[in-house]
Amino acid sequence: MYPVLIVAAMALAVLFYSFGFVSTKMGLFPSTYLDDAWRAARAYKEAWEESRTPPAFVSNVDASSLEGSVPVIRSLGETPSDGQSDLILMQGGWYRLTSHCPDYGCLAWIMDRDGEILHTWPIKENVPWERLENVGGFATFENIYPTGLQLLDNGDLIVAYHGRNTFPFGIGLARIDRNGDLVWRSDRGVHHWIDLGDDGLIYAPAHRLLDSPIRIGETNNMLRCEDGRIYEDLVLVYDLDGNVLEEISIHDAMVDSGYVGLVRNTVEPCDPLHLNHVEVLDADRADEFPPAKAGDLLVSLLSLDAVALIDRDTHAVTWVDVGKTIAQHNALFYENGKIIVFDNQGGNYRHGGSRIVTIDMGTGALDTIYPTDDVPPDDRFYSSRAGHFVLSDDNQKLLMSLTMDGIVFEIDLEAGRILWEYDNIFDMTQNPETAENGNLGDFARFQTGGAYYVGQPAFLDIARRAGNDYVKNE
Repeated sequence: MYPVLIVAAMALAVLFYSFGFVSTKMGLFPSTYLDDAWRAARAYKEAWEESRTPPAFVSNVDASSLEGSVPVIRSLGETPSDGQSDLILMQGGWYRLTSHCPDYGCLAWIMDRDGEILHTWPIKENVPWERLENVGGFATFENIYPTGLQLLDNGDLIVAYHGRNTFPFGIGLARIDRNGDLVWRSDRGVHHWIDLGDDGLIYAPAHRLLDSPIRIGETNNMLRCEDGRIYEDLVLVYDLDGNVLEEISIHDAMVDSGYVGLVRNTVEPCDPLHLNHVEVLDADRADEFPPAKAGDLLVSLLSLDAVALIDRDTHAVTWVDVGKTIAQHNALFYENGKIIVFDNQGGNYRHGGSRIVTIDMGTGALDTIYPTDDVPPDDRFYSSRAGHFVLSDDNQKLLMSLTMDGIVFEIDLEAGRILWEYDNIFDMTQNPETAENGNLGDFARFQTGGAYYVGQPAFLDIARRAGNDYVKNE
């Protein structure tokens, strides 16, 4: 009897396989459901495989290729000591710098240009996210990681968090004290890089989910997402106690200001704007950037290949530049009426494909600052997505994080040359269990979320070093 059952089972398996194959090829029922199930299973498998390594992991590194200790630091030109750019705040993450933060790695640290660690913020278990009720997917402690940072005078950090293999990807905002402990958190979908205005308020990109489709203004045009939910981009304005004081819909600002055609032409209907950076214009610089005024917001909209200026009071879009950059990040007010932008995919392929450009707000003229034709081709200057930079106080230098490659460059903007390099490689033997479970090997490179000039922070007393190693978190 059993052989008969086995033969029957095999026959049914062949029949169902044949039916599935034919229906899929011919588009017959239930091919759509089979396709959806297959895609879902494949996505789950990819997410599970990725979860075996820490977030932002780039690659294993052959020890024989390393130049001395890690992270690898190279000084390529004289950087004058100006007091403002001597110390650097590095954004960290899971299993980075475990020599100083042995449990889970350092959330961030302050170092000098030689790599000497002066202060660390350790990652602590379930800080800040114990549970995420409004986030689907793989919303575990290990899959939540930091993106943008702002350092306060007392040593607290304001931190934006993303989720890996979660929906939505924006998790929230938190304030972490100088010892790595939670002060407050807000799970309002904050993401990417944040700004701290001279008014003492935090300006944070965020999103919420809308049911698809949504109408574009009062037109007959709709944005439709096959996945069923559409990201609406917001700027949330927080005080330093974590209270949301204002919510600015960037989607409404674009549509209400007449840019319906621009929104309709998005490259990603499920994420039609993809706000990835906001900067507020400080009062002492407002006269440099007509038509802007103090408090106005400069935003980068990746899915539109556009940067825009939002009136802080009316939420109207008062200026837009579109189509000169591709999938850009990190638009900042620069000088003499110009903004400066990291153009992820609009650069010359001979130099890697990314570039740093300025755009004149008055004339629309674009100039490439780095790399130019005078720079030898460097295929490392590329980050297909993400990427972040900060300017020195005198606008003469910037710290450029090529996120996807795990490299930070300091660039002399006037000379158009690299002054300093930081390669985000860590010794994983400091945490053997992680190295083994994550297939990380002895050394691993991680993405760089950001590097920041911090001057001489008021909370940091460099004279109080312990063993000439780092400042104790007391």
